[in-house]
Amino acid sequence: MKRREFVTSSLLAAAVGLPAFRTVYAAAAASQIPDIQAVTGDGRDITLRGAQIRDLAAGLSGKLLLAGDAGYDDARRILNPSFDKRPALIVQPASVADVQSAVKFARAHDLLVAVKCGGHSHSGQSTCDRGLQIDLVNLREVRLDAAARRVHVAGVSRPQAAKIPVASRAAPERR
Repeated sequence: MKRREFVTSSLLAAAVGLPAFRTVYAAAAASQIPDIQAVTGDGRDITLRGAQIRDLAAGLSGKLLLAGDAGYDDARRILNPSFDKRPALIVQPASVADVQSAVKFARAHDLLVAVKCGGHSHSGQSTCDRGLQIDLVNLREVRLDAAARRVHVAGVSRPQAAKIPVASRAAPERR
């Protein structure tokens, strides 16, 4: 076994067993991001440099998925199997700040962008080939501001999730 393979497999084994080593392995894996071919919003071919992609990943609290990563194929799929598109990058934001970072990255590189919010787009608009897909799968938050009489619902929250806090704090109906 070559030394590099040994070190990599040792780090992987440590990452599985010890939470403290997960960060070390993630950093080692992230340093090996290759340049990626992508497409702009107007169809021009561009190359995203590995360093730029690493910088994006470092600024996210959510996930950045590339082709070949665990979870990439599940994240790129939508409910309509007629559309089998392969984004260059998939960002699965964990916060509004992550969404902002992804949009800023796309704007800086003039990337084609698709937003997946449940994957229900029958026309395939929630995914793209060689662009940036922002997959809102992790944004499932419902907050009730009773004083302001407002409900804040995040990306892929289901209507049933909004009914629970509203119904539990609703004032009795007036007749």
